[in-house]
Amino acid sequence: MGCLACRLRDLELECQEATTEREKCMDTVKRDEAKLARGGPAQEDREDFEKNLALTRKRLEDWNERCSALEKMKEKKKLLVYCDWPDNVWLMKTLFDILCMNAARISAGQNPKERARIISGFNDPANLDVMILVCSSRSAAESYNFQKACHNIIIMDVVGFNTISHIIGRCYRIVQKHEQYIKILTANHTYDQVILANHANAMVAQLAATTGSAVDTITDTDCLERLKDRAFQEKVNKAVGASNRSHVEEAREIIYDDIVHAKFRRNYGVRSDRDNVHWSNGNCMDAKLLIAEEREFYLSKGGSAAISALLLWLLLLYSVGRGLKML
Repeated sequence: MGCLACRLRDLELECQEATTEREKCMDTVKRDEAKLARGGPAQEDREDFEKNLALTRKRLEDWNERCSALEKMKEKKKLLVYCDWPDNVWLMKTLFDILCMNAARISAGQNPKERARIISGFNDPANLDVMILVCSSRSAAESYNFQKACHNIIIMDVVGFNTISHIIGRCYRIVQKHEQYIKILTANHTYDQVILANHANAMVAQLAATTGSAVDTITDTDCLERLKDRAFQEKVNKAVGASNRSHVEEAREIIYDDIVHAKFRRNYGVRSDRDNVHWSNGNCMDAKLLIAEEREFYLSKGGSAAISALLLWLLLLYSVGRGLKML
């Protein structure tokens, strides 16, 4: 009897454990169903899963199409991806892993031997095990050379133009045999524009200080020739009224400023200057469309709604200004 009672007690305990496990499984199923209801339908393949994960970042919503990263991989071209923040480094590495791409990353937690092994594999054109290298611009923008096997760079976060120059320098070096493909991703109509304007202010000032004797090469004859242009003359007259300097001196400064900005646009491949009130306008992200080059580019892409929003914003400012003036 004693053995039978023990056996019955054991069976009861096993039934209780099975019931508990079944309840846990049901709870897990319910949670998964709730997640699917919030996040949309279940992904059918790895590419759908990657795109769903990319939706967690505004800048990554259509990054595959904008960067042509998948095309680079299909052509067996190596790709260097730079992020500013460690969590973005992890996210990019995760996205590539989901797509079964041969990606590696450099992180601060790696020992020198492991880091050297990864870099050596990436720098070997014949090594297809490391086709993508994800790095942080804070720790890998200097002291590394990747020009032996790579000429494609994607910069995922908004960083200073000095940092951009250092990143480009990882591939733009001696032994490089290809033209470099560099893509800098920014999120349109976000605070990225203001950050870019602030970085541009610093970079233009640096270029103005390091361009050197370019001011001395601008002669009085050059200034007088430019002053024949009415638009340029109006710009000089406005500057003279504020500084009380001669027309020739102000013309020389404006010509020099144009040279510096042209160098900035050429060096960083931008359509228009970034160091102006339109780009740094945090109240109206569409204010940059007041710049002719930005407006033409936007319209060429089929944009029109932002132009209407900008006109409404300008009308509001005009109405407020008139109201304050009447008061």
